[in-house]
Amino acid sequence: KTINSRPLVFLAQGDSPSRMNKGMLYIRDNEDTQFVKIVYFLGDRKKKPPKLEQHVQFLDQCYPKYKIDLVVVAGHMTPKNVYLLSERLNVPRNRMFMAFP
Repeated sequence: KTINSRPLVFLAQGDSPSRMNKGMLYIRDNEDTQFVKIVYFLGDRKKKPPKLEQHVQFLDQCYPKYKIDLVVVAGHMTPKNVYLLSERLNVPRNRMFMAFP
C-alpha cells in the first residue's frame, strides 16, 4: 500500500465537532493520507453520543479530499482494546492518534 492509501485512526474521546475538526486540520497539514477512521469507544455507555454520527458526516463533507469513517467500539479505550483495534483494522498503532498538538 502507498502511504496515502493507508488509513489514519483518530481515537475520539467525545463528539465535540471543534475537537474533531482540530484533528482533521492536523491530519490535513501533517499527514499523507486520504483515509481517516474516527473511532469512538462506548465505555460503560449503551449508545454513542446523539450527534456523533452527524458531526462525522459534516466533517466528511467539509473535507472532500478525505474519506472519513466512523467506527463505534463496544468497550473501554484500554491498551489491549487499542491493540485489538489496530489488528482488526490493519492499521499500525503509530498511525493511531488520541490527541493532536
